[in-house]
Order: sequence, then C-alpha cells, then structure tokens
Amino acid sequence: MKYLRLASVSVLIFVVVACTKSGYSNCVQVEDEKDFTGEWLKASGTEEKRTVRTEECVALDRAQDSGNGPKTGKVRWAECLSGPDCDETGEF
Repeated sequence: MKYLRLASVSVLIFVVVACTKSGYSNCVQVEDEKDFTGEWLKASGTEEKRTVRTEECVALDRAQDSGNGPKTGKVRWAECLSGPDCDETGEF
C-alpha cells in the first residue's frame, strides 16, 4: 500500500509539472493570412517562426495585426507546456 501511494504521488507530480504552461510560445508570422494552411500554425511561406515569451508574441500581434488573438490573422502562436519540443507546438 505504501508503494502504491508513493507511485500515485509521483505520477501526480509528473503530470502537474509536465502539463503547466512554460510562459513561452511557438510564434509564427506570415505575409498573408491565407498562408496558414492548418488550424493553428501550419503555414506555407512563413515569414518568421520562433520560440519567444508569450507576451512578446502578443505584443507583435498588437503591432502587426491589430491584436486579434492567437488563432487568426498574420501573427499566430501556441503556448508551450513545460518540457521539450516547444518549436513543434501547434504545428497542425
């Protein structure tokens, strides 16, 4: 019973740590909104793609694209969870 409780706590800690937002986003900017080919960040003709603090991408959206949010317009982003592979977040 003691080991089961320890295993349960370990899994819970892993899930909480791995599933929290990191404060970073995969930020993609295109020349024309029609260049986005998927639901989120998949695009052809990507002008700029980088991993930045979420606030920085929001500021770019406000400056370049009227601040219309992460899923519309020429600047889009997907918030990364803690852990690796932030540069692949939202690539669909």
